[in-house]
Amino acid sequence: MPASPYFRKRNQGPRVNKNDLKVSRNENEEQQKARAGTLRERFARVRQLRVDLRMETSSGAILEQSKREIALDEPLLLDITCEGGCGNGLFLLKSAVEALLETGQELREGMGICQASSYQDPKVPCNTKLFYRIEARYD
Repeated sequence: MPASPYFRKRNQGPRVNKNDLKVSRNENEEQQKARAGTLRERFARVRQLRVDLRMETSSGAILEQSKREIALDEPLLLDITCEGGCGNGLFLLKSAVEALLETGQELREGMGICQASSYQDPKVPCNTKLFYRIEARYD
């Protein structure tokens, strides 16, 4: 069947290639790793760093629980993405770790609450909780 003489494709304008987006995301991750520095570079006195995490919904259901030893040569990328009902929340655990290590304390415990918009109601925060325990050993 021949096309109508009045049919014309709409010009969608220039679009970003998916592969280009993927490459730029990988480059950003590499730059973040380079800027973060390692535990050995930033805090030379530290011999061991352990982080225990527990993420819960606002009703108390456990979403994730983990224990992690941070290697001395590992980049300090410690911010945790929210596993709750928001999709773009972030817990800034790196600042808590840095505060502990800069003051020379051996133990720090705390809780963070996700303030990103909830999927169910964008006017309400997600309210997922992250409980953390950070232990450090020094020379």
